[in-house]
Amino acid sequence: MKKNLAVLFCLSFFAIFARGAYAAEPPVISFDFVGDASVDLSFESLASISYPLIDESKYPASAGKYLISDMTVPLKSGNAYRLLLTCAGSAAGGSMGIQIVIADERRTPAGIIQKIELGDGLAPQILPESEAPGAVMFRAIRAGNVTEARVYLINHATGRLDEALVIGHYFPQKMKLKVKGKLEPGGRVELESANPRVKETLDLSPVFNYLVEDEIYQSDGNPIPALENLRLVRGGWEDESIRHENGETVVEIGLSLITLSEKTIANAAAVLRYGKSEHWTVESLTFEPSMPYSTE
Repeated sequence: MKKNLAVLFCLSFFAIFARGAYAAEPPVISFDFVGDASVDLSFESLASISYPLIDESKYPASAGKYLISDMTVPLKSGNAYRLLLTCAGSAAGGSMGIQIVIADERRTPAGIIQKIELGDGLAPQILPESEAPGAVMFRAIRAGNVTEARVYLINHATGRLDEALVIGHYFPQKMKLKVKGKLEPGGRVELESANPRVKETLDLSPVFNYLVEDEIYQSDGNPIPALENLRLVRGGWEDESIRHENGETVVEIGLSLITLSEKTIANAAAVLRYGKSEHWTVESLTFEPSMPYSTE
């Protein structure tokens, strides 16, 4: 999946890890700016990025000290509030005291309608689903280089945000995603999901030698018995995105299928839709070999 910032740049997280390993290396983050200029930033250099001070004459101290980004929140009344993503400071590990602030700028200083405290993290972002969003996604890299995301629905009557979805380690359990994965002789991977109903076979035979090198399969063509069953996890290095489609909010979330030894065998992508039912529905679940075992 590709992540697209709605304003000036796209921020892509690339986790680099040893072949098949479950633990991620520090990601490299690439900004693609409008125009011809682009620059690649390492995890360490991104942590040192500074943000402008918030205008103290316009906002109260409770709004935060530094402005990361902002956007307009239109109201049904025809007025608008301002959504601010702010932080209290920054250090080598990233931004501290991150918060979302909904402000009424018709007052001076602006009135604070809502504050959502989001803790600390690196590269915090607010991603709107569209130019006139009904939902936004917050994400940041937390301790251990693990990305966490949260989706908030915008109440256009009050201007407040309602948390709708947390995308973290426990996402598969919360959404009751039940996927059975099993390694079969010859490098076949049988995958089956109950909801949504999906049954698929991945053929890893072209890279069978790698599976043997990684001590997942034996040279006789059979998987290591203790590793043959896979489990679905949200490791935190996978991708996530949000978009507006047919009047509804759609979120795409990356997942991983791993062995007992925490080797990633396959990647999964879950597409969730929030519509008139006011519930999240898992619309589709797709699978592909993880990067070390992909032939594409």
